[in-house]
Amino acid sequence: MKNNADFIRIKNRAEEMLNSRSLNAVQKVESLPSYEIPKLLYNLQVHQIELELQNDELLKTQEELESAKKRYFNLYDLAPVGYVTLNEKGIILESNLAAAKMLGVVRSTLIKQSILKFICPEDRDIFYLNCRRLFETEFKVSFALRMYQNSSEDFWVHVEITKILRDDEICFLTSFFDITDKVQAKEKAKEELEQALVQAREMAFKAECANAAKNDFLASMSHEIRTPMNGVIGMTNILLDMELTTEQRRYAEIIKSSGQSLLSIINDILDFSRIETKKLDLEMLDFDLRITFEDVIEIFYMRAREKNLELNVIVDPEVPVLLKGDPGRLRQILTYLVGNAIKFTQKGEILVEVRLLEESENDVFIRVSVADTGIGIPHNRLTDIFEPFVQIDASPCRKFGGIGLGLPISKQLAEMMGGRIGVNSCENSGSEFWFTARLRKQLREEPREEDSDEITGMKVLVFDCCPTSRLMIKLLLESWKCRFEEIDDVNIVFEKLIEAEKLGDPFQVAIIDLFASIDNFLKLGQKIKSNDCISKTRIIAMTSFGKRGDVLQLEKAGYSAYLLKPVRKLHLLECLKQKTSGIITRHKIVELFKKSIKILLVEDNVANQQAASVQLQKLGYSCDIVANGKEAVQMVGKIPYDIVFMDCQMPVMDGFEATDAIRSDNSILNNSNIVIIAMTSGTMLEDREKCLKCGMNDYILKPFQTKDLASVIDKWLAHQKKFSPGTKVSPPPLSVFNREIMLENVMGSEALLIEIIEDFVKTFPASIDLLEKFVEDGDRHEIEKLASALTVKTAFVGAKVLQAVIFGIEQLAVFEKIEEIPFSITMVRQQFEIFKGVACK
Repeated sequence: MKNNADFIRIKNRAEEMLNSRSLNAVQKVESLPSYEIPKLLYNLQVHQIELELQNDELLKTQEELESAKKRYFNLYDLAPVGYVTLNEKGIILESNLAAAKMLGVVRSTLIKQSILKFICPEDRDIFYLNCRRLFETEFKVSFALRMYQNSSEDFWVHVEITKILRDDEICFLTSFFDITDKVQAKEKAKEELEQALVQAREMAFKAECANAAKNDFLASMSHEIRTPMNGVIGMTNILLDMELTTEQRRYAEIIKSSGQSLLSIINDILDFSRIETKKLDLEMLDFDLRITFEDVIEIFYMRAREKNLELNVIVDPEVPVLLKGDPGRLRQILTYLVGNAIKFTQKGEILVEVRLLEESENDVFIRVSVADTGIGIPHNRLTDIFEPFVQIDASPCRKFGGIGLGLPISKQLAEMMGGRIGVNSCENSGSEFWFTARLRKQLREEPREEDSDEITGMKVLVFDCCPTSRLMIKLLLESWKCRFEEIDDVNIVFEKLIEAEKLGDPFQVAIIDLFASIDNFLKLGQKIKSNDCISKTRIIAMTSFGKRGDVLQLEKAGYSAYLLKPVRKLHLLECLKQKTSGIITRHKIVELFKKSIKILLVEDNVANQQAASVQLQKLGYSCDIVANGKEAVQMVGKIPYDIVFMDCQMPVMDGFEATDAIRSDNSILNNSNIVIIAMTSGTMLEDREKCLKCGMNDYILKPFQTKDLASVIDKWLAHQKKFSPGTKVSPPPLSVFNREIMLENVMGSEALLIEIIEDFVKTFPASIDLLEKFVEDGDRHEIEKLASALTVKTAFVGAKVLQAVIFGIEQLAVFEKIEEIPFSITMVRQQFEIFKGVACK
């Protein structure tokens, strides 16, 4: 339209100019000379031709414009997208056919209508908000909303608006297309996803319940098997201490070995189940790495000796030994690996080696290897052995037993410690199993060897026919800065001692491995002691195959110490220092160590004083006794005790006041960091918290057994923690209601959490009534069974305190202390009311 009018206007103007020019031309022609007229006529003809050509061009351009206009309107009207042009007030100025069709109206009726008329009222705010963005900052916006069709049915559209300037006025070019199918598909997918999530939560809850039931069954099965097995093994131990014939002893040892194997299988199954259900957690305890490994190796001493195997452990001096982690799980992995090495090795040696891979300010990364000279593993089975229940030889007539869980459990434990496990082996050429672990360093510094300065520079002759054992002794002597010489021929021991004496630099100590018959070594000792030149040389005997009577014979032959291999570091150090008369053995070293431990017993009850002191004496310890806290504070000020056993309720000054006085910042005591163990009969959680909060390191419940006393002493002597004055220990992290645990158990469903809590609160009192009835009937088995079920139930709902009290009832039933259960049931009722008040808010 507009283009056509422009064309006509231009054409008329051109004609006016031509007419004007023609008139001027005639006037000019009349005034021209005759000879110029032909030339002028020629120019006019040329000009006429040019005008005709320009006229053709204009006509062609007009045709092209008309064609483009038709194509534009065809695209505009027939497009599958609705187009409308809006003014600033949202009034429709132009529209295409697609827009009218989508809105269900005639196109002419759209013009001058407000666009809001066709937008659902609920979505008009979306339109307003985006128009404001166009006015303020944006050039183009896009969004989704619902529009009306035929003023009734709504549908979803994707809208795009572009701001333009037309004839000095702001307009909005708006396009929209139908996305209803996509929105509906999205909503349907969302509904399906929600349904799938509900089903997944239900399945997860069922799986959790199944796992809980499985764990409950395994725990129950374990208890039912352990109880008679403990009796079998215990009575077998008593039987083995009696006078038996050779045949009777062999039968008793078979019974004991079989019972221990069965218990080991039960432990493996339980551990594997806990790992599967992610219920196995690692502890974080202070421990000495060397002592931990030496303890494990000592356990296998007899088994290695029976097969004439050398068993040694080498801890690289660069490895820090005071670490934080789970020593129990480290021992478990090492026990599996060393046990397997002994099982599959018929001759040769087994070497446990600890190396440092990485060290930072806060942690260490170590590699532990167990190498043997056994039967080895076929190359194609090296990866299979770490899978559950896999055995290299699975035939019914296999020579070596086991259920194939030791290595899979070790693999999981190593990974939990931030490491991994592997094996290097060839069939018939031995194996090297290894694992890595990342452990934290303790805050305190690595200890110096106590009194090791006195052996610095000591000259030592070492004879050992086993290179590995020699290397272990060499590393220890180097760490103590001793001078030493190694030899592997026993026949030159005497000559070496004489030669050093003649050179004026004699050996002060000779360490000799008793690798063969003891008679030859008795003669060697007598020969050395009978020679005046070297008679002062102390002789230390080592052996992997000691037997009763060896100690007395060696002492008579002049030996000053007798140690079983693998030799403990501290035992060898004590032998080199040797401050006592008579031959030193590992048992004597342990005795001397225990006698050096200073223990103070603080107890006002005379009967309890006598009972505790007798138990300590049975364990090899002696103690001082005082009757109240005031006397305890005075004694601690005078004597540097290692451990104080502190009764809580006493006259004059109770245990809490005494501990506070010892821990006080203003204390003038010599040892305010002393380990204090509370002796309490209070079983309430508050009682235990009070002990720990006042600065006590640990507690032991009265009445206690000798094994309980031994356990707590070993714990604090092996993992001694240094306390600064006034340091308080945080109580165990128990809570009345752990909502996080409960939410995790129900896959984050608040509705399900509320439903389960309501059901628990409704049904739990009846369970307690039933438990009380079983107590009145004296039915220990039913008490234990119900308490075990309630322990699982309270754990599931996150009632940690309630769980702990009910577990205590279960243990009382196990140990047949039914008379103590009524008090615990009262506690259960109290804790249930507290739980209900917190969980039902």
